[in-house]
Amino acid sequence: KYVSKNKIIAIAGITGGIGTTTIAMNTANMLAKKNHDKNVLFIDLSATKAISNLFLGQNPLPKKTIIDLVNSAEFDIEKNLKNGLVKIRENFYSINGIQKHIDSDFLEKDVFIEKLLSYISKASEEFNFIIIDTGEANATPLNTTVYDIVNELWVITEMSLPHISKLKTFFSLIKRAGLKDKVSFMVNRYDSANAISVSDVTSILNTTGDDYMIRIPNDYATLGHCWNYCELATDTHPNSPFIEKLEDILKNKNFFNEERRKARRSGEKKSSSLFSFFK
Repeated sequence: KYVSKNKIIAIAGITGGIGTTTIAMNTANMLAKKNHDKNVLFIDLSATKAISNLFLGQNPLPKKTIIDLVNSAEFDIEKNLKNGLVKIRENFYSINGIQKHIDSDFLEKDVFIEKLLSYISKASEEFNFIIIDTGEANATPLNTTVYDIVNELWVITEMSLPHISKLKTFFSLIKRAGLKDKVSFMVNRYDSANAISVSDVTSILNTTGDDYMIRIPNDYATLGHCWNYCELATDTHPNSPFIEKLEDILKNKNFFNEERRKARRSGEKKSSSLFSFFK
């Protein structure tokens, strides 16, 4: 079983349009910004037409995608830059996702999955953080393989009845696969008007307490603007509620160590110890 010495994180949305790609792209960008001595790779594995290239590569229709890159059957950054790998900054790279819906069938072929695993294995020797946007959370051969090899799986949901009901089904599959300990639930837009209560969520999921749910506030004022202009909030709105919460999440996971810019409560001590993500 493949195990990386560095950090590989898969981010999956319980449905489409729930903020998975936004969270994944900004997470990768923030990790690169906060860890200048670390290399970060963002991989777009969404089975729908990828839009991350508009935010990361600023290319509306890249000629090469992850399919071309994986089929090249080699890990060489300089050569890969001609086959779907994009250099964003000195320590930040991304891989273009598919651009045609017919390409989604190719993603599920055994030969592609095998080559992808080989590429990720080699990339993990070069990149300290690999963030994989898997699109919608499901049990396809591609996604289940990715969920198995990553260190962490972040499942993005909302606190509405349809989303939590689907989350219950997916979480049952994860538990049966023995991957429960990898999972973090991130409730995006938890304070939306249509959100159900925490007690309803715990009842549906048959859990106790809500400590396992990481809550991200509704910040449409920021993210709506960013989507209109294909901007990363981590670049243009560093003090927005969404980015402050994302930064807080990454700090709590010890992905970087930086003094908190704002104390969450009066008298809160600021951390000054040096953390390592190695375990």
